[in-house]
Amino acid sequence: MLLIICMTALTLHAASAQSFLRWLGIKPTYQLKNELSISWGLIENPFENDDVVPINANGRTLANRYDLGRYSYGDRIRTQAFSLGYTQELSQWLSLGVQAAYSGVFQDQRLAGMTTDRRYTHRFALYPAVRFTYLNRPIIRLYSGAGLGVGMRWERDFFEHEARYRVFPTGQVTFFGLSVGQRLFANWELGYGVKGYLTFGMGYRW
Repeated sequence: MLLIICMTALTLHAASAQSFLRWLGIKPTYQLKNELSISWGLIENPFENDDVVPINANGRTLANRYDLGRYSYGDRIRTQAFSLGYTQELSQWLSLGVQAAYSGVFQDQRLAGMTTDRRYTHRFALYPAVRFTYLNRPIIRLYSGAGLGVGMRWERDFFEHEARYRVFPTGQVTFFGLSVGQRLFANWELGYGVKGYLTFGMGYRW
């Protein structure tokens, strides 16, 4: 909460500073910009183990094992990570923003060719992020960044009637990012966290 308050204060400060310079008749040398972006990434989550494994039959009776043996299981479907982000520049080199990310894992259970149950895991993350742009050109930008926030996970296993819920710390570290374009841009990132270790995205800058 404190970090979000600080981000809001810094954003307002940056906007008011440029407005004050214009009021004095001084044109800022660099026009601060906003960004809205979407991305898809190959996920590697450092905080959660989302592997979906077959049901453990150890300790079950022979009848239980026979009953479980009648079922077949589909392939695990991973959505990977979808992200939505908003970023506000505070200077030519420093930006603050907020990121939201979702990823899911699904697996079907079948009996006689029909789907009888589904195991799933949903994860949602929301976190503030800081970005350092060390090459800022009209078309090409190189940057790194990091963010830390809160994640929520809810999952359901086969034969369970209710889903389980968890809240945990989560975030993203971007080791290297490349943005190409002016108003409309595409970007690629290498990082670690809820957005993924290899991320592809696009966005609008104004």
